[in-house]
Amino acid sequence: MRVVLIAIFLANYLFAVVTVVPKIITLDDVPSDMVNKAGAIYASLSNGEIVSIDANRRVKKLLILPKAQNYNGEKVNQRALSVALSSSAKLIAVASDSGGIYIFNGKNIIKTAFNTKTVIRKIAFVSEDTILVALLSSEIVKFDLKTNKIVSVVSTGTSALSDMAISPDLKIAYSAGEAGIVTLINTETMQITSRFQGGNVDNIYRLDSQNFLTITAGQDRRSVLYGKNGTILKRWDGSFLIYAAALSPNGSRAAIAMDEQNNITVVNTIDGSVKYIAKGHTTSLNRIVFLSEDTFASCADENKIYIWRIK
Repeated sequence: MRVVLIAIFLANYLFAVVTVVPKIITLDDVPSDMVNKAGAIYASLSNGEIVSIDANRRVKKLLILPKAQNYNGEKVNQRALSVALSSSAKLIAVASDSGGIYIFNGKNIIKTAFNTKTVIRKIAFVSEDTILVALLSSEIVKFDLKTNKIVSVVSTGTSALSDMAISPDLKIAYSAGEAGIVTLINTETMQITSRFQGGNVDNIYRLDSQNFLTITAGQDRRSVLYGKNGTILKRWDGSFLIYAAALSPNGSRAAIAMDEQNNITVVNTIDGSVKYIAKGHTTSLNRIVFLSEDTFASCADENKIYIWRIK
């Protein structure tokens, strides 16, 4: 009997879910978006600021969007909706809530000719001088920064678009929205190459793609892991709306916001097992980004970024 009890204890110890506590970075306003570049975080804030957080977790204010004129003729702050970095990290692109896109070259903030009356959901570089702009209207726009012109536009469907992710090699854009379908677009030709479906049956809030794997965060309380060809490899069911999910660089781990307590569940994508619970957020998650295989960052509807270390 004693041997059995010891075996049960060891099994529980070895396979127990570990609770993780974060390092909290306090900012001037609520983060709307964030990206990782070489372990550093670049975040856009609702007050129009772009900040960086280095490996030592020091915050640096890089720029603030110029004020824009509202319908009453008043100069007001623009919200920064999304941020992107070029491969060289020499250029930062920022999308504003007024429908414009700005480029920061380290010295000057330059307003591009891009303008839209719909909401910009996400922006991303696909080359040093080309960006993709994902719009709420379900369109993906390719914009050339050198010519300051739109190159092409592709419609991903008739449903509202929520998010876009770019493959690490910059060759594929993944978009998703209310239809619960992931649409794949060749970033060179701007042709739709495939659609992943069957995993989600409602709006996909967020998605991420790493190492030929794609993960979704759904309103239907599902987080779905797709393989390279759209095969459903895993599905995790949450107890609440799943607002955010992300994959580690090699795809072996996923971080998913799966409950009403705003906890983040870290799972093994190979066997589906739960490994860690990251506790600390008090409001709904907005985005999760892995900085390395054992570190990820998260932001919610609060003026903080949480950084989590897992083993």
